[in-house]
Amino acid sequence: MLRSKHHRRPGLTLMELVVVLVILAALAALLVPRLGFIRDSADAATSAAGSAELANNLEIYKATTGSYPLRMDSLLLTGSSLYDRFSSTGASASAPSWLVMEDLGTTTGPSGQAGGFWYSVVRGGATVVMDHIAYTDGSDPSSSGQTLRDYGAATANGKTAVVNVAATGSAATTVGRIVEASGFTTATIPANVKLVAFGIGPKCGLVGQTMTNVPRHSAQPAEYYGRFIAIFAAYDHGFSAAVKPMQLRCVVDSRGFPVDYRVNQHKLTSPKQE
Repeated sequence: MLRSKHHRRPGLTLMELVVVLVILAALAALLVPRLGFIRDSADAATSAAGSAELANNLEIYKATTGSYPLRMDSLLLTGSSLYDRFSSTGASASAPSWLVMEDLGTTTGPSGQAGGFWYSVVRGGATVVMDHIAYTDGSDPSSSGQTLRDYGAATANGKTAVVNVAATGSAATTVGRIVEASGFTTATIPANVKLVAFGIGPKCGLVGQTMTNVPRHSAQPAEYYGRFIAIFAAYDHGFSAAVKPMQLRCVVDSRGFPVDYRVNQHKLTSPKQE
């Protein structure tokens, strides 16, 4: 008489399944907290590389031509107000509170002559800038300014985005970082110096000269301005022939973070190895 053979059914027992789930949960607990850091670290690395590349190319362009490039983004809406497609994480679109629009064509500095700061910007090469137009759904706010403004034609065209050293709250913290990265402090920045800001968009004169294209800040959502911003020091020495042209001091991302700050923050907040 043949004995029947009972074969074990393929698959996991309930106990084995529980063990697998416990192992997967433990792995998830280890890995999930690091995923956000990995993404942010990639953004920080991209930001650092993009900012450094722009700073180098701006100086190469200046060394080659004697001035900074034409057609930098003014960060202003047709020269009338700050461009309003900026954002910090999770915020709705708005103008950056760490910048302020100032008419450098009429500003009187220590020299006592109106327009001294404007003349420094013009002598630095920003004779033509690109103003932005109002955002509409579906448009690309990082496509660069769309309207040419003959900034250097007259002091009447001297409206400029300037780092807001009088900012308060969180904006004051951002300004402090920018001022420090520029080689000053908010307490000791000279009266004859203003930090002016220009975006580096695809219409900038760098393109086709020292760069084939300009980088974009990867951490900024597509519906916000995501180009890097060059911070220059403009000097007031009146309109003398010896006036000091504006000088590049640092490059920040579109949220106002200098490269060194972002890199250092990610080093400090990285998940600790057990």
